[in-house]
Amino acid sequence: MRELIIESGVALGGGDLLIKARKEDAAKLKDLTAIAKEITKKCGTKCTLKLAKDRITALGGVVLQTADSSVTINNTFDARLEQEYRHIRTAVAAKLFEEKASS
Repeated sequence: MRELIIESGVALGGGDLLIKARKEDAAKLKDLTAIAKEITKKCGTKCTLKLAKDRITALGGVVLQTADSSVTINNTFDARLEQEYRHIRTAVAAKLFEEKASS
């Protein structure tokens, strides 16, 4: 989960960030200061992380958002699976139509 937080934090460009996690995972998020330092190091902008009180319902992963909630990155397993599903569906459709056009 640490890597998902870092990936999301860097994508958001650091700053004051809020982490939303599943109830089961929230207790495992101990050293947010070290993770924030890693994000700061990678993106060059000071980062602070705070665990949100509200929890997400997902198979796993995290949702990060800016402190003002203006930008959100959904880095949950569910969201990643949906994104891959769309890529796979597009690739399969392209292949099928390519084969029909060749026939």
